[in-house]
Amino acid sequence: MSNVLIKKIKDPTIGGHSLFEELENLFAQIRERAYSLFQQRGGSEGGDLDDWLRAERDLLWTPPADLIDKGDELRLRLAAPGFEANEIEVTALPGTIVVRAESKQEREQQEGEVLVSEFSSRKLYRRFDLPAPIDPEKMTAKLEKGVLRIAAPKVEQIQAKSISVTSSG
Repeated sequence: MSNVLIKKIKDPTIGGHSLFEELENLFAQIRERAYSLFQQRGGSEGGDLDDWLRAERDLLWTPPADLIDKGDELRLRLAAPGFEANEIEVTALPGTIVVRAESKQEREQQEGEVLVSEFSSRKLYRRFDLPAPIDPEKMTAKLEKGVLRIAAPKVEQIQAKSISVTSSG
C-alpha cells in the first residue's frame, strides 16, 4: 500500500488558485477539442453537447468511484489501475475532494512491425462535492492494487447549547 500526496487547503480563497487555474486550462482544452470536432462535422447545428462530451472523453478518463458516509468520516474509493502513487494528486478542501493523475506511457521500441498498440498517456480527473465538511489536515490517501482509498474525517459539528434566561420580577 503506497501513500498518495494530498494537497490540503483549509481556506480555498488562499491556496486554491493553482487548482482553479488548472481547471480553467482544462476547460480551455476541452473547448478547443469540442470546437475542432464541430469543425470536422462541417459546422452544422445540433451537435454541440455531443461535441463537448466527446471532447471530455478524448481528454479525460473518469473512473468509477464510491463515496461512503461512515458517520464520523467520509470514505472514497476510486479505481486507478495503471497509475503509480506518485502520479496521483489529491486536493482536499473542506467541502470538496479533487483527484487528478496523469500517466505517460511511452511505446517501447520493438523488433518487428507493431500491429496493435493501445498504450497511451492519459489523464484522470474526478471532483467530489461532499455532503458534509471535512478536516483536510486529517485526511489520508493510499493506493493499493489499483484502487485509491481516501479517508476524510468530518469536521466535528459544534452544537449550540440553549441557555434559558429567566427574569426575576
